[in-house]
Amino acid sequence: MSSTSLKTDPLLSPFTNSTFSATAYLNDTLPSLPSTTPTTKSALPSLASLTSQTQSQISTLSAQTARLSTTLTALTDDILRSSSRLAYEVELLRGEASSLIESLDGDPTHDLNLTTAITKFASPALAPSSSPPLPPPSSSPEPLPLPTSTKSDPGTPHETLSHLRTLLHVRTLLLSTTHTFNAALSFPLPPSLLHTTSSLISITAPTAAADTDALEQRGQAALAALRREISSLLATGDEEAARARVAELRETVRVWKGTGEEKARGKVVDELEGMLEEGVGRKKTQGGSGLGEMRAQDGGAGRGFLGGLQRLREGVYMD
Repeated sequence: MSSTSLKTDPLLSPFTNSTFSATAYLNDTLPSLPSTTPTTKSALPSLASLTSQTQSQISTLSAQTARLSTTLTALTDDILRSSSRLAYEVELLRGEASSLIESLDGDPTHDLNLTTAITKFASPALAPSSSPPLPPPSSSPEPLPLPTSTKSDPGTPHETLSHLRTLLHVRTLLLSTTHTFNAALSFPLPPSLLHTTSSLISITAPTAAADTDALEQRGQAALAALRREISSLLATGDEEAARARVAELRETVRVWKGTGEEKARGKVVDELEGMLEEGVGRKKTQGGSGLGEMRAQDGGAGRGFLGGLQRLREGVYMD
């Protein structure tokens, strides 16, 4: 696959842009979510339609990622397969160049050796019969013009390397977008935490009450799982992983920027961040008190040891 096909493909063209943003891509690709401003019922998509479009977009991006990975693997195999042949041809040309230099440095009267060396160094496609006859040697030979090289500059990167870099860049952006999709889907929000509950119910199917109950249960379970995850990371002492997880959730909130869920999801992330800071502070406090108790225990043990030595010495003197 060339870079031209990447740019002309309507699905992959956004990923070749240097200013690509996963959040902007998701907002442009998916239909708009309920916004903070009141809208009509007909202008808002249903939850089932939104879920179906999201799953379809993820499947399409996954298929493109697999196709680009296959193309990248094929190009890499071609490079590895042709590298040994290129190395052999370079060594062969180097040997022929050394032979030509040795012939030029020899006796200039041996025109036959020079002609043979030049013919051997020339391209194999040139037949000896098609080459023009050499002029007879003269007493005052004119200097030969320097040959003009038709090869490309060695410092110029090959076109294949440019295609590989483009494929790697597009693959990285596709993986980033898929990761953002999955993170957004794994972060449901209970309808009870939304300020626009009426707008949420108005866009649901006729069985809005049952759907709302299911969304409430799933959202509460997801929030409980997030709290347990942060608490588990703090319990194991992995503070950096906990902070990274909270930062990832805060980055995911940007997907809902400008909608009615942005503020509610931001409050959930703020709550998790507050729980993180509280757990870190509690751990530091417990660490300080534990150090004081350890010092007190060490002091008591030291005094008990000295007291035992003193009693032993008194017993020896009494005997």
